[in-house]
Amino acid sequence: MLLMESKCSYPERLFTAKLSGSFLTEDNKKFEDVHNAVDDKYIDAIVIDMEEVKFLDSAAFGNLLMLFAKSQEKEKNVFITGVSMDLKDALEKMEFSKLPS
Repeated sequence: MLLMESKCSYPERLFTAKLSGSFLTEDNKKFEDVHNAVDDKYIDAIVIDMEEVKFLDSAAFGNLLMLFAKSQEKEKNVFITGVSMDLKDALEKMEFSKLPS
């Protein structure tokens, strides 16, 4: 089960989300706040701290891919911090600019 703490900081125009636990298919609804932050005209950047995420299933990974595609469309910056090397390598090898819109 995914636990998420999030906050908006409007003077900095920043949305931060700290995730912990396992990010599974059934947790996609909890992640909606992050997607909504991309639509917020007062937010320029989103930081997702995944240091305490122990497992990510394919649907959750797909959710991250959709977030990246949406952020590119809205010209927002998304930063993922604290990921394990395996996930970091996978994210770096993806070519998000080639995702279908």
